Amino acid sequence: HGEDIDAVLIYSDPHHNIMHNHANVIDKLITQEEIAYITQGTQAVMFGYNSDMKRFSKCEKFVQELTPFDTPLQLHMDGQDYMQLRCGYSYSVASEKGDCGAALLVLSRRNARKWIGMHVAGSNNNEGYSVKLTQELLLDHLKKLESQVRARVTSAEVHNLTTDGAICPNGDFIVEGVTNIPLSAASRTKIEPSLIFGEFTEAITKPAYLQPFRNAEGNIIDPAMLGLEKAGGRQVLCNVDILTEVCNHMKQKMDLHYNMSITRDTYARVMTYKEAVQGANDDFMKAVCRTTSPGYPWNSDPKHATKLPGKSAWLGREEQFDFTSDRALELRKAVEVLEMDCLAGIQKGVICADTLKDERRPIAKVDAGKTRLFAACPQHFVILFRKYYLGFSAWVMHNRIDNEVAVGTNPFSYDWGKIARKLALKGPKVIAGDFSNFDGSLNSMVLWHVFDVIEYWYERNDPTYCLDHYLVRQVLWTHIVNSVHIYKDTIYQWTHSQPSGNPFTVIINSIYNSMILRCAYLTIVSKGIKDKSIDMSWYSLTNFDKHVSVITYGDDNCLNISDDCISFFNQETLTSALLEWGHTYTDEGKTGEVVKYRSLKEIAFLKRKFVYDIGLSKWMAPLDESVIWEMLNWKRVNEISAKEALRVSITTALREMVLHGEEKYNNFVKTLLGNKRFRQLRSNIVFPSYPSMLAQIEDIEYFLD
Repeated sequence: HGEDIDAVLIYSDPHHNIMHNHANVIDKLITQEEIAYITQGTQAVMFGYNSDMKRFSKCEKFVQELTPFDTPLQLHMDGQDYMQLRCGYSYSVASEKGDCGAALLVLSRRNARKWIGMHVAGSNNNEGYSVKLTQELLLDHLKKLESQVRARVTSAEVHNLTTDGAICPNGDFIVEGVTNIPLSAASRTKIEPSLIFGEFTEAITKPAYLQPFRNAEGNIIDPAMLGLEKAGGRQVLCNVDILTEVCNHMKQKMDLHYNMSITRDTYARVMTYKEAVQGANDDFMKAVCRTTSPGYPWNSDPKHATKLPGKSAWLGREEQFDFTSDRALELRKAVEVLEMDCLAGIQKGVICADTLKDERRPIAKVDAGKTRLFAACPQHFVILFRKYYLGFSAWVMHNRIDNEVAVGTNPFSYDWGKIARKLALKGPKVIAGDFSNFDGSLNSMVLWHVFDVIEYWYERNDPTYCLDHYLVRQVLWTHIVNSVHIYKDTIYQWTHSQPSGNPFTVIINSIYNSMILRCAYLTIVSKGIKDKSIDMSWYSLTNFDKHVSVITYGDDNCLNISDDCISFFNQETLTSALLEWGHTYTDEGKTGEVVKYRSLKEIAFLKRKFVYDIGLSKWMAPLDESVIWEMLNWKRVNEISAKEALRVSITTALREMVLHGEEKYNNFVKTLLGNKRFRQLRSNIVFPSYPSMLAQIEDIEYFLD
């Protein structure tokens, strides 16, 4: 651009650091033509941040005697011989350490754009210097940088909102501002006592609070703020070498083909719009759920108001899908606009709605205000994400358990026996664990390596794979890792984790789970090699697979570990190593009790035990009996009658109780039939015999999600 500029562009790869996606503000810089308006004495201000090593605060400093220069200057700086600056701006300012990087802005009506440079040097005698920046300079060199690093630099949407009155939780969040279309969210539960509430057992759960309340001590508790703050923890900077090795290993594992009844080409492709909405003829490519919320702004903007439930105003009801009405075309247009933004590298138009989850929780947790947060993704994002990721999700579920991901498991089928056998491959020693605040502590670096695993699968198997597919999936993933949210009327951004309403949360979490376990293993082994307590041959993921059998489902996991490595890789060492990766790991019951290992009969997975029925020659998956009895205490307010709701609950309870064996099943039926209140209801329920109920569960279509 006619001058030598002392400035460097650095590509910040999200795989190698924890920096979140930022807005593109190049259009705020002056143009080459506008430089002529910057003359000696133009008033200016330096805008940046100060840090006391605990927090950052905004800082504005007025500068005086602004003077442009275009001949090299030798600056004699404090503690240095000199530095050379070839062109830029000099001025008088009371600068201090940490000011470098501050934006230099002019206070001039002649300039539509005010940003002219970046502060790069200062001294004790109030000398300050900035490098000269223009739009043309950055745009030209950004193209060169992208070509050099072979990556596309993405950017986030600029919302241009006022931050006055913004309500943001404490933590690592970025406030965007206050919108004039606040989020519409329910504040009353739809859960109520059933017709037989308390008849058999005292309630151990109750509906969670959906708004601030006063606790027993008289204090106001805001469950939303408590839930939101869990996503705002600081990330750790991961060991890139270990993470890369684990990622390369997982790319191969997730590509393995176990279920020979399916073919890769059925799944390794971009779906059509209709497939993304109504699914395909496949158990694991179901339709979009049309009874749940359409997300923001569809559920909050008055122009989208509808009396129809969920997404049905845009997608149709029951068996009929709507692709032709005005609302259906409006939604499709929104999906197409989002797709074009993704192709352009812009994270735009997706705001996740932070709402409290209407569910039952243990009474002590409810009283403490520990309502779980749900971040619902908008329907246009859900459809586009399904279009580009549904095939991989179905592939994972069709190859479930063998690929160590249990999503899609039917616990009433022989799937449970397959899991049990997998957890006995390496011997009798097993561990089962869960993560505390897993969703809120997901590391952005690890999530980007999960993306690499998925993208590798598409690149390797999709015959129509092209750069455009990659570009769309990359920005869709950015919408997850650095998601933008709305709480009440405040829009803000997360720096890590993922919104729970993402269409494939459980698939992503499961792969993340498998990867972080391997990262912890290599961390343990590398330390052991350094202190010579572990042989170097153990630093191998091939050895990990040889001696450890893993099963994951979201944040739940079970590991079967051989005698050869249980001394250094066990629940105690794993808990310590995972803490280094930013995760608090505990036993699956969250009791806080940590032992080196247990047996299969002592653990639970998905809150179900492993019990082998000799008579049936089958592994059973009994749910805790207290949970079964508790489901009879409650019902959800919906279109069906209270009696019909009770019939549904009892049918579900019978299905679960049969897994506990004939004696307990028969006692359960006898107890119900012997209850006076139950008989008075005349519910007209026919209770199947134990053999009949066993036969029924073999045919149950039951998919965990």
